[in-house]
This record gives sequence, C-alpha cells and structure tokens, in this order.
Amino acid sequence: MNKQVRSILAQETTKTSKIRQLYLLGIPRAEIARMVTNGNYGFVVNALRRMNEREGGLNIHPATAALDYTFTRKFGIEIEAYNCSRERLARELRESGIETRDGRQSERQRHL
Repeated sequence: MNKQVRSILAQETTKTSKIRQLYLLGIPRAEIARMVTNGNYGFVVNALRRMNEREGGLNIHPATAALDYTFTRKFGIEIEAYNCSRERLARELRESGIETRDGRQSERQRHL
C-alpha cells in the first residue's frame, strides 16, 4: 500500500470522503470496500452514486474513462403473435423503427 493511500486511510474524516479520494486515485471499488468498509461493497457503490449525483458527472472510473463500449452487435428476437398477419406485424415493426427480415423467407426460416 503506497504512502498516499495510507495517508487517506489515516485521515479523521468520513468514510464517504475516503472513498471519494481513493476512487479518484483510480483504485477499484472492490479494493476500496475492503480497505474502508470492511468489504461492504454496497456502501461504496452508494457513496459513489451520491457523489455522482452531487457533482452531476458520469460515474466513470478514471482507469476506464478512455474505453469505448459502443454496442455494434446485432441479435434477433422471436415474436409470437396471434390474430395478426405476418405482413402487418412486419410493417408495424418497421414503422416503429425496428429492422425486420423480408417476409418471403423459406418455411424453415419464418422469422421476421
């Protein structure tokens, strides 16, 4: 444990203040929980959530701020509907902005 971390832990201040300082140093939440709250991870998460709400910023760990989490994968869902034609269902899904497959698929692959 480095000198800066020991200094923060030795301060006579609130747990929340210590959590904030350690978090801004880039220490993982689980490690902060072990050092400050005897393993109470929920307390750390809630303290950081309150900190985020007060400061109006994103609750992003400094070590992961540069990572790109853009979702680029496609996936399919199956819809079971009754009293509705496949064509109407496909049309209404497309009108709602949901991409569908062409309704002229083979019998084996009848998904929209």
